[in-house]
Amino acid sequence: DGGFPWWQRGRESIPWVSVQATHALVLAQANGYVVDQFKLDVALDHIANIEDFIPQDYSQETKDAVSAYALYVRDLAGDADPAKALALYERGADTTLQLDSIAQLWTVIEDGSARDAIERRIENAAVQTPSAASFATAYGEDAYVIAHSDRRTDGIVLDALVRETPDSDLIVKVVTGLLGNQTRGRWNNAQENSFILLAL
Repeated sequence: DGGFPWWQRGRESIPWVSVQATHALVLAQANGYVVDQFKLDVALDHIANIEDFIPQDYSQETKDAVSAYALYVRDLAGDADPAKALALYERGADTTLQLDSIAQLWTVIEDGSARDAIERRIENAAVQTPSAASFATAYGEDAYVIAHSDRRTDGIVLDALVRETPDSDLIVKVVTGLLGNQTRGRWNNAQENSFILLAL
């Protein structure tokens, strides 16, 4: 179906894995690695319709997280869909969208008032000390489905801040907080390491 499974070819595709694998292919191509264009195009088509592949028993927060991530990856690939991103934001901003998803939508949305609202929301959501800042999200029992963690959220929000408001004072504070939460030069898992390093 154009998606990707856990571990082994031939198994059923998993929405989060499909988006993340496509993300990896997009980044690889952007950095000069040879990527099979047909396979990338099929993967991008899959995540453009990712909602068709999300199990019904996922919570709405988790469904929206997968959709927001897919829109972010499509934007990186040059297939931006600002109308779909805005519609998702307007439907879920006050109910089902967690801060990491809102940050990913920020980079795709073109509507000025929505972009301003997202910037304010991120600023207001920051948990700050004099030198550091972090963010919190919660996906409940579905957290494992999207490999969620607060440190990864910090990386995703940092990436959005760098892209959208590169002069923000929050950037230095988030970086300080992330570097202060390392253990032996790394974070807790591969998800945290990858998203944080991409942002840095």
